[in-house]
Amino acid sequence: MHIPFKISVDHPEPLYHQIKTQLKEFIVSGYLPPDTQLPSLRKLAKQLECSVITIRRVYDDLEQEGLLSSKQGKGTFVNPELTVEREEYTYDTIKTALDNVIAQCIRMNLSKDETSRIFNEVLAHHFDH
Repeated sequence: MHIPFKISVDHPEPLYHQIKTQLKEFIVSGYLPPDTQLPSLRKLAKQLECSVITIRRVYDDLEQEGLLSSKQGKGTFVNPELTVEREEYTYDTIKTALDNVIAQCIRMNLSKDETSRIFNEVLAHHFDH
């Protein structure tokens, strides 16, 4: 299975975090439904041009969070008993992203009106096409 990650070594976030965040989003959004078998550590590391250790860490962390389950000798799967509340996760993810953007605007001394104007321009750009 090919998972359409969009990662970049030039991105400010570490590669590990980019992979973990995107994989979590693919699972919680339902793009990767419960019981989906994920690529092996080596295969995904090769696809993403990173180390097997990085992928192992991502898989281990997401297993700790209850999103993945490993079956000895069979591989890693999206947890068939996934209990994550998609709506809650989506809200928390977007709220955190917006909190970060607003914090950046404040650091740049933008007013509430300037921040709102920029936000609305970007929103319109993405939704009014």
